[in-house]
Amino acid sequence: MIALVLAMVAIPVFAHKGRGNEKDVCDRVNKVDKWMHDSLDLTAEQGTKITAINQEACVKLKAAMEKAGGDREKFKPEAKAIMQSAREAWKGVLTPAQTEKMKARAKAHGKGKGGPGAHHGPKGDMGAKMTERMKTELSLTEAQVPQVLAANTEFANRMKGLKEKKDAGTDKETLKKEMKLVREEHQTKLKGILTAEQLTRLEQLREEHKKKRQEGKGK
Repeated sequence: MIALVLAMVAIPVFAHKGRGNEKDVCDRVNKVDKWMHDSLDLTAEQGTKITAINQEACVKLKAAMEKAGGDREKFKPEAKAIMQSAREAWKGVLTPAQTEKMKARAKAHGKGKGGPGAHHGPKGDMGAKMTERMKTELSLTEAQVPQVLAANTEFANRMKGLKEKKDAGTDKETLKKEMKLVREEHQTKLKGILTAEQLTRLEQLREEHKKKRQEGKGK
């Protein structure tokens, strides 16, 4: 579902020389809003709530773009987190049938050759997967989800960069130090978002995962 929105919002905004403007951002969001009204058979009450959610997203996207200073790479994870939050809000308004129709629309957009969502990074990226697991295992609040997603997306991108360095033949010791720093900075960001109870649970899950990996290697 979020792929549809990001395809219409996060990428075209910077189509010209890597920069964009606030009007473009809201134009994309308004197109999504119009499609939802035209295609999902929303009730009057649903329509009011959906438009309110989308307009709030528009305001946040404009602020994120201003903060990024027109830098697409800085704006992209923020935009993703904002629209992830909007998606969560949609779930509380749409019926299961309407939600399935949204998913089908997003899937159709991703299949079009050269079309929206056709070439904007791997599907099921690590940052999103990490966030989905944490949302379930740590019972993240609605307010925590976009913050955790932004932190995880940044972490995933930095780890991807280190993998590329490894493939390019960078010294292992250098990579080990950089990887440790990236993980420590990621953990520091999570400490500013999660509760003490959630952090304790996260550490327990990491230890359990580590133990399973060691057991797997021993077989």
